Amino acid sequence: ENKNITHTGTATATEDGIYEGFSLYGDSVVTDKECFIFFDDRTEHGERADTSEIPGGYGIYCLPYSSSDTYVTFDTKKLKNIFPLKDGESIYQLELSADKKALYMMSQKSSKNYLTVIDAETYKEKSKVIISDEKDQSSHIEYIGEDFMVITHNHPNRDSSISVYTPDGKGGFKENFTTMQYVYDNNSTITDE
Repeated sequence: ENKNITHTGTATATEDGIYEGFSLYGDSVVTDKECFIFFDDRTEHGERADTSEIPGGYGIYCLPYSSSDTYVTFDTKKLKNIFPLKDGESIYQLELSADKKALYMMSQKSSKNYLTVIDAETYKEKSKVIISDEKDQSSHIEYIGEDFMVITHNHPNRDSSISVYTPDGKGGFKENFTTMQYVYDNNSTITDE
């Protein structure tokens, strides 16, 4: 398993009894020499947390490490933000390609969900595509194969859909097809309607 960051958080009650919380949910992916980390910058009510005091700002952080047969040593002095985000974009999923050469970042800005491919060695953006632009829809990478990726789209007032993305030949992905909708039967298998 290459994910190792969990979450913690705090909440305070307002005068009218509503809890406003901030859960420092984070996730990570690990290559042979670096751990890439992000955290959710939104409160439970969708408001953006103030991250202005974090050195390097909000984004994807890289924590180099070395390992032996018995120890893993993190070089915390070299922790840095390698992919800063601005203008209200929030990361909600980070995955690693099978060859560990690319990071796949799912993010949201306004009502749009994006898939950004980032070179895991240079930290440069290779491509960025809009995955969905429906209000209140969430999209998640469910499976990464050698030559395709499956992304689910959860719609609030109707059944969800599945998209298959294939390499575009330029370092990114393009939509190959999308199901109109799917539902889960009692055996948790996908069936078309």
